[in-house]
Amino acid sequence: VDIDPNNFGPLIEDIFKKISNKTKVIIVQHSFGIPSKSILALQKIATEKKIFIIEDCALSFGSSINKKKIGTFGDASFFSTDNSKPINTILGGGAYSENESLIKSLKRIQAESEELSLDVKKNIFRRFLFEFKYLKISNYKFMQLKIYFNNLFFRLFKINNNLFGFYDDSSGEIKNNYPYPCKLPIFLAMLGIYELNNWENKKEIIIKNFDEYLKLFLNTKFTVPKSYFDAELNTIPHRFVVFDKNNTILNHVKNFMNVNLFWFKNPLVSSSNPTELGYISGSCLNTERLNKKTINFPLVLKSKDQKTLTFKLNKIIKNIS
Repeated sequence: VDIDPNNFGPLIEDIFKKISNKTKVIIVQHSFGIPSKSILALQKIATEKKIFIIEDCALSFGSSINKKKIGTFGDASFFSTDNSKPINTILGGGAYSENESLIKSLKRIQAESEELSLDVKKNIFRRFLFEFKYLKISNYKFMQLKIYFNNLFFRLFKINNNLFGFYDDSSGEIKNNYPYPCKLPIFLAMLGIYELNNWENKKEIIIKNFDEYLKLFLNTKFTVPKSYFDAELNTIPHRFVVFDKNNTILNHVKNFMNVNLFWFKNPLVSSSNPTELGYISGSCLNTERLNKKTINFPLVLKSKDQKTLTFKLNKIIKNIS
């Protein structure tokens, strides 16, 4: 189905058109941390037609609609905690449901899942240390050099530098060969507990940085999602979304930020050619249109990095305007 241009969630009118007697499950995505209000209209019809609703809260944590938390509207919800998400454990996630039978099934799968190998765990820990030290605007150029020389070294000596995979001796290609689903390593679970304990502090940083961006882009030629001004929503945004018709901001930002690390910068990111996956061109016009002009910026930045980014963006906006 197409997306709602106000919040990037599924367009309720399109869902209603496409529900049939074969429909068993509907996934409602809360994109960029913005709650999808489609979930409100879906609840009644889902009950009537016995359709299971799953909330995709991978990019949402703490947001709510009319003071009811995202993830508690549907029959089940999942939250991601990989290194691109609000709660960061490098990889992994969690699920929520009030359905006791479903929770028992998930716990059984968890108990039966395999452990990651020691080598993979070491890779994950190295990744954690790297991100903690280098993923800062002030370290941008050094980070780029570090990535380049690391990759060169590991490729020359065919040492595993992939988060999960290993190098195939014959082809030199990285092969993913790890159990899935698998158990979250204990040290990452512990990291998750630290992250949760620190959530209120992180949330305060997110909201403060969000307000900074809003001041920056209001009354300019660039627009932001209407949902940012919806009184029924309490949005704890994962990224700050801006509509930039010609991608002019993005072209400037490339000079001081790795835009390849702009996670989920467009509504459609899973394929460069979605028709290969069976998508029919023109069937989701909002998605196609917004895919060309949506950019976004990180919100979990320390004060120093946020000031640097705000200062640079302010100069860019003035020059463009």
